[in-house]
Amino acid sequence: MSPAPGGKARPLGFLLLVLGLGVKMDSGYDAFAWLLIVAGAATAAVGLWELLRLGTREAFVPRRAGE
Repeated sequence: MSPAPGGKARPLGFLLLVLGLGVKMDSGYDAFAWLLIVAGAATAAVGLWELLRLGTREAFVPRRAGE
């Protein structure tokens, strides 16, 4: 089975978003937190764009051949 398009960008983007939100809530490094949030949103958007660009409707549970 081939890997999903954008399969590495989406989890990386989510990780950056969560880290950015955690830094924003728990510290005074607001500029660094916003940098992580923006980078995470952009990375996740790239991953989703790759997924949608190929017209993949079955992103998470692909159908098996013959079904």
